[in-house]
Amino acid sequence: MHTSLGLLAGVLSTALSTVALAQAPVLPPQLAPITTSSLSAAVQTPTHWLSRDVPLLRWPDGQGTVAMLDAGQPVTIILTDKDQVRIRHGLDYGWVPLDAVTDQSPDATDATDAAKPSDTPQQ
Repeated sequence: MHTSLGLLAGVLSTALSTVALAQAPVLPPQLAPITTSSLSAAVQTPTHWLSRDVPLLRWPDGQGTVAMLDAGQPVTIILTDKDQVRIRHGLDYGWVPLDAVTDQSPDATDATDAAKPSDTPQQ
């Protein structure tokens, strides 16, 4: 009887390992392979713009200027903290004042300004 159990265990072990090898491994999301589509999904398109020239600060306390950014530059908001926002501009990350960021594109603002009637009389 003991030999029969050993033989049965060996057969079951071989059958289970064959089935396990035939299946593709399923990885949890944090270990899933990086693909081009997952990378493009992670890269966000800028949805805001700077309304004025500002320094891009490394720290929220105003220390460490990373770069000077011009009005109209596209940015992506990462985090809002009271009166300042952490943004991404290209490969740079940093802090700018909240009132320096708008969701109105410079092109839309120019079109709106052109559509407004002029205050100066036409001659």
